Amino acid sequence: MEAAGEERGAPASPAAAVDPWLNDTREMAFVNGSVITLREVRHAMGPAYEQYLDRREELAAFVNARVKDLVLRRLVIEEGKRIGFASSDEDLERETERAERKAAEAGSTLEQTLRDLGMTRREWDDRTRDDILYQRALFYFTGQFPDRFYAEDRYRPAVDFYVSPGEIRAYGARHGADLGVLRPAEATLRFIDLRVDAFRGAGVTDAEAWRRCERAMDGAEERIRDGESFADVAKAVSMGPEAPRGGLAGPFRRDSPLREEFLAWAFREGRKDGDLSPRFRLPSGLVLVRMERLEPERTSPIEEWAPAVRARLVDLKRTVAWNDVQIDLLEEASVSPPEVRALLLNQLRSNNRRLRDDLEGIAETAGSR
Repeated sequence: MEAAGEERGAPASPAAAVDPWLNDTREMAFVNGSVITLREVRHAMGPAYEQYLDRREELAAFVNARVKDLVLRRLVIEEGKRIGFASSDEDLERETERAERKAAEAGSTLEQTLRDLGMTRREWDDRTRDDILYQRALFYFTGQFPDRFYAEDRYRPAVDFYVSPGEIRAYGARHGADLGVLRPAEATLRFIDLRVDAFRGAGVTDAEAWRRCERAMDGAEERIRDGESFADVAKAVSMGPEAPRGGLAGPFRRDSPLREEFLAWAFREGRKDGDLSPRFRLPSGLVLVRMERLEPERTSPIEEWAPAVRARLVDLKRTVAWNDVQIDLLEEASVSPPEVRALLLNQLRSNNRRLRDDLEGIAETAGSR
């Protein structure tokens, strides 16, 4: 039966163009002959995918990054299966219960989560099984399985996770600022902050307002010279936000968001507790500063930071080993587009060169002690 108004023999209308970013079957990459579709990428990105649909350049960048992640993930899962890993129904049930609890804590359900992701339950089950396999493979290839799981005729990670005391000290010396090994100098200050606007009024000139502000600061300084504590004077006369605390603020470091003239005064060589600054004239008024407490730069006891440094060094060594595994898998794999494989190899090799340089420099420093 012909549609109303349709002429017999008229040419068919051309099919509407499909938006490539809405085409779930779009082939994004191939890994050893198996395809990674846009649907997989969209599921991996979650609701963020929809949020970037009107910003295509940003979306393309996120998608490209996720495609690379999925290529590596696919290779790791394939290798895990090759050496005998599997996910049981019990594994899936346990992960499902965990996901249901997480959804309930967020006031939702697993079914609603799947709808938000545009996933079927079967797709979620398959991805969860893959997640289990991926995690097991990662732990296996980075030497985190008990020794009995590594047969002599099977791949065994050649990773030395031993960290010597010398390496810990060398890493602490090299990365001390990031790890809290070296604590920067800190200054706790008190302020008396007088705002010139408080001295303005009807018929009061700007010059007179400043003179009144100056006289008020003269009075505050005189009270301090007469023995009254800076904190009590600040509580009585200061107009800054620190006034209720007796002007107390900080501690501040050299890079703290504080006026440069205050920091320059606080960290000037020879500064000591109890010092009073000259009065600072600011656009807002006058400020007087007292050094309440100055903590010099110091090194924390090794007992405080050694466990964290050791854990970080072990993690770095595992990262190098894991990158090596992924490099080996990529070198042996068939990946298309070829530029995806090339980019991944370049990133992994570059990352490992940087990490190895750092680790070798630490080992050399430790060995020279």
